[in-house]
Amino acid sequence: MADVVNLVEPLRPPRPGKGSVDEQADAWLAYLYSGVATDADRRQFSQWLHESPAHSSAYAQAEQLWRDLGMAAARTQPAPQKNPQAIPAAQQTSRPQPKPRRLRVAFAMAATLIAVFALGWFQFHDPATTRYSSATGEIRTIELADRSVVTLSGASAIVAHLSEHERRVELVSGRAYFDVVPDPQRAFFVKVAATEIRVVGTAFDVNKSPGGVEVSVTHGLVEVRDAAAVPDQNPLGKQPAPAVRRIEAGQKLLAKLDGALVAAPERFDPGVDLGWKTGHLHYVNTRLESIVAEVNRYRDSPIVLADASLGDLRITTSFQTDQTDQLLAGLTASYSVEITPSRNRVVVHAR
Repeated sequence: MADVVNLVEPLRPPRPGKGSVDEQADAWLAYLYSGVATDADRRQFSQWLHESPAHSSAYAQAEQLWRDLGMAAARTQPAPQKNPQAIPAAQQTSRPQPKPRRLRVAFAMAATLIAVFALGWFQFHDPATTRYSSATGEIRTIELADRSVVTLSGASAIVAHLSEHERRVELVSGRAYFDVVPDPQRAFFVKVAATEIRVVGTAFDVNKSPGGVEVSVTHGLVEVRDAAAVPDQNPLGKQPAPAVRRIEAGQKLLAKLDGALVAAPERFDPGVDLGWKTGHLHYVNTRLESIVAEVNRYRDSPIVLADASLGDLRITTSFQTDQTDQLLAGLTASYSVEITPSRNRVVVHAR
């Protein structure tokens, strides 16, 4: 038993910057599933996940390997799908075989958590809470336990909590399109940064970028408000409280990351703004900083703007998610910039 105790003791939040990105992802996965993570730990994890698309990708791969081993299926997967078309695309195609080191780490984590359970102090996460993520370059479709469907763009992550009384999802990073099943008894809430979106049954897109949180509605009606504000006690369909904006089908709204609503709702073109769902990225007079943030969800070598002023450039362009180098080619052809590729990133400098 002494050997088992020594095996369990190392479960701690990973130290920032310690080890490779893969090792940090493995350490976070083991710690989050240990049942001892605090709210502060989860905030630290959320911050780490946001720092780089490489972090989101590494964690998605670690979690997928964990599922493949069958150790977390009861807590991370929805009920078995009866409709084969609802199975996530990532499960319909073959995945690269995990590195031997990651397999060893996964088995070691499994042994650790089994030992914890044997000691009697392992506490499972709330079974109503499920984490989903997509790898860099992957567009993943998920069916939640209530049969609502969520499509994740590349390097994106959500945490879903569906209980008897409410349905809540946090968009931790990236972008997601929600097609929510109506349930008048359980409103559906999406939280991203300091913004909260409230619906009953509708379809809408949420994109988190350095420029803020953009909500675009394709069907139905949603309410958008600052999540830190006084909770809105009015039911959907009544006059909204101050600082709450309603947007309807065909409208989009931008909020700052601190929750402040930027302007009144405006019209949008779903064929342009939501092209990412079919692998097309379209931008019309869009800040380069926001474009780069989204494009990096589909690149192994992220684009970095060396000069902050470049982020304010307004760009109109379109390309496939697997042809993002076209953005770089367009920048060099139309603007005074210089591209410096390196082993793990591409840096854009002003000339």
